[in-house]
Amino acid sequence: MFDKDVDECETGFEKWIYVLKNMEILNRLPFKAQKKIFQKLEDLCSYSALTKEERRAYDVSLKNYIDQQVVKETAHDDGYNEGLEEGLGIGRAEGRAEGENARNITIARNMLAKGMDANIIMELTGLSEDEVNKLMMEN
Repeated sequence: MFDKDVDECETGFEKWIYVLKNMEILNRLPFKAQKKIFQKLEDLCSYSALTKEERRAYDVSLKNYIDQQVVKETAHDDGYNEGLEEGLGIGRAEGRAEGENARNITIARNMLAKGMDANIIMELTGLSEDEVNKLMMEN
């Protein structure tokens, strides 16, 4: 026969036997802080002690809570995906602009090497006067 007190229980098996043997007299499970399963057992015991109306109200409340969590998670995921798409679009646009600018600088260098007028280079490449002057100083 199992006669151990709560403080004498050492193994998980002994704790389970203690809980099952003393279920009727326990107000709180003594091992719940040690294992999540004891918390789950206490929750189940508390739920089973509810009246039919209290259970119905609890179930409705739990369903509402779960629904709210799903809505929050979906909104978060939608926002993340929207932000990701926007960020990728911005990144692509910036990349294209940088590539176009690099191409225009290369063309301007070639035009300067051929002795073309700075005003014509600015007009054809869209580079500013400062940018063209900087390229002229490099040569």
